[in-house]
Amino acid sequence: MGLKLFRTTEYSSSSLFTHTRPQAGLWPATLLVISGLWLAGPGNVALWRAVAIGTSGTGVLLAVALGAGIAAFVCALLSLVAWRGLLKPAVSVLLMLSAAGTYMLLSEAPPAGLEPWAGWKRVLLVLALFIVPMLWVWRAPVRLISPRRQFTGNAIILAVSLAVLAAVLWIAGQNLQALVSYKPGWACMINPAAAVLKLTGQCAAAQP
Repeated sequence: MGLKLFRTTEYSSSSLFTHTRPQAGLWPATLLVISGLWLAGPGNVALWRAVAIGTSGTGVLLAVALGAGIAAFVCALLSLVAWRGLLKPAVSVLLMLSAAGTYMLLSEAPPAGLEPWAGWKRVLLVLALFIVPMLWVWRAPVRLISPRRQFTGNAIILAVSLAVLAAVLWIAGQNLQALVSYKPGWACMINPAAAVLKLTGQCAAAQP
């Protein structure tokens, strides 16, 4: 009787018990794209801080191209794991890596002569970049769609993301390569990979 009552009330579809709803909430693709844009933008605040001070003039266009490339790469990566119960955990892992990378980068002297941020500023920033989007991701209801539609959506996002990456490399590839060669430390500041690169010793410190 108790089980039947549970099944016939709204509590069975509450966000406390499930993060998907059949006909309400965000499409998985929408959550995926929003997450990719967040990780490429605010998730790379340390990188954009360095780019803003270390470049001028055409640096704005290069920053836009770099941001588009990062967003496309993250979306392509998420499209490979965006399968019902895996999407939110995957986004959560990337948010955690991005926040950890930001904390590490702002703990040292990054490129362009920037000074390290004070400890309390770093903590507040990490909370804003990790806790806030994490709460939104897990509280956001996501539509439960068929595996066929899920596969189609993932394939479209993957194709568009790869097309954007190809366009960025074709249009601004040489300029981006020259920029990274001039500021090699910036390649180690790209989240969500920065924390992994530093922990594995690939980038011991952000070099100017």
